[in-house]
Amino acid sequence: MIVVTDGRSNDVGDTWRQAILDRNEGIQIIAVGVGNNVRMRELTGMASFPLGSTVFTVEEFEDLGDIVDNITDLVCDGKWRYIIRNILLS
Repeated sequence: MIVVTDGRSNDVGDTWRQAILDRNEGIQIIAVGVGNNVRMRELTGMASFPLGSTVFTVEEFEDLGDIVDNITDLVCDGKWRYIIRNILLS
């Protein structure tokens, strides 16, 4: 799962609880924070391990293209890379 967020949920505890439930179900979570007010602690609380490769930040939504290759390398091969790339850039 790729979560793109401003990194400021209304209820951090609820966000983390849901992330834990998802990870316990085997869902890998990549957290992407957008903007300059992102709470890194919130992103790392959502993301799967290792955090160094599953947490990203960009200044603006237009900057998502700068990290799309990193994300697609993590999650897919072949034709899925093209599909995910197009979704992230749309």
